[in-house]
Amino acid sequence: MCDKCYQSGFNTPEEFTLEGEFGKYVWDVTSASRMIHPGRKTYNIPSSVVRSLLVHAKIEPLHTRHVDPTKPGILAKIGTRVALIDGAHRALRCLEENRPFTAYLLSSRESEACMVKRPGFRTRHPAA
Repeated sequence: MCDKCYQSGFNTPEEFTLEGEFGKYVWDVTSASRMIHPGRKTYNIPSSVVRSLLVHAKIEPLHTRHVDPTKPGILAKIGTRVALIDGAHRALRCLEENRPFTAYLLSSRESEACMVKRPGFRTRHPAA
């Protein structure tokens, strides 16, 4: 969590929830972050894709101003789709400043390993 948000009372979630007509998915972002090793490949995400990924994001405008836009986000796989489970504020800032946004892409196996809820399955608690 960034210090400025902590001081202002805005706490970033350790889980990311994506909910819509397709159902509800929840990922443990802390577990996903632990899967990112030094030297892992990042991908440049086109602006049009960033916009589509942000459709379901909950954005706190004050937070966007002081995030580090050079830090990559994290994408998780849902079948043939992807979800931006970490980095929505950084992605939005990149869009606003017309700069490239990069992200790590979790494999299907990694995406499943940090998922704590999905449609049709009971909620599972991540390993501590």
